[in-house]
Amino acid sequence: MSNDSLVVVGADGWIGRRLVQTATQPVTGLVRRLADDTATGGKHVLAPDLASITHQIQRLRPSAVINSAGRTRGDLTELMAANVEVTAALLAVCTSVGARLVQLGSAAEYGDPGPDPVAEDAICRPTSDYGRTKLRATELVLAEAAHGHRVLRVFNVVGAAPPMVGPVAELVRGVRALPVEGGRLELGNAATVRDFVPIDVVVQVALVIAGGTDVPPLLNVCSGRGTSFRELATALGDATGRSFELVSLDWPGIPVVVGDASLLEASTRITWDRSRAALARIALS
Repeated sequence: MSNDSLVVVGADGWIGRRLVQTATQPVTGLVRRLADDTATGGKHVLAPDLASITHQIQRLRPSAVINSAGRTRGDLTELMAANVEVTAALLAVCTSVGARLVQLGSAAEYGDPGPDPVAEDAICRPTSDYGRTKLRATELVLAEAAHGHRVLRVFNVVGAAPPMVGPVAELVRGVRALPVEGGRLELGNAATVRDFVPIDVVVQVALVIAGGTDVPPLLNVCSGRGTSFRELATALGDATGRSFELVSLDWPGIPVVVGDASLLEASTRITWDRSRAALARIALS
């Protein structure tokens, strides 16, 4: 019999740490390496391999498990191990102990969906090994949705202390590095449009669903609003009082990925300030 508690797999990651810090129910964070106690609230267990992770879940018998672990980079073998094999093992153990698995998926599963907001029932055509392995993990979880397992397809996350890699982190660093009198700021492609969502919203949604809220098996976690990197850069400049010459290098890539937030809004009723000024404040926090 499971108890009213939570396990976060990947508690040493950016989102995982915030999940552990924010959860109000008893929570255990499973980490592959020992994290700083202050980063996880001291509530972590070292689980150096997949067998150790599943053993800890069997021992703890939580009511829910949130999988925030995974890899965004690496070769196909590494991505399969981190994104698919871990999910398959968690799915099996969660079903066996009666725990709900909340899987954090990725907007990369959609590939290039076109200019319109993309809903959960869209055909997925991922263009990267990362997207393909995340989609495979999603398919595994959805096949077992009758057991209560759910997938959150997370779009572009912004928040304090992000990973050092990624276009938003690089943009924030670039704006902060400019002198007060301004300068030149280069962007890979200023016209690229993405759907940005605050990390605290991602965490709030994941915890609500882990708590048993009845939602559809698959939910976009997105704002439903597209913001170009040019617009984000301008908002960051306004927030920091810096003016600059913006230069787009016009790198190729998927031009627009914006999510349809209708199901999220109807299922969770979670609201937040979606203005670009708020987005800049969050990115700079």
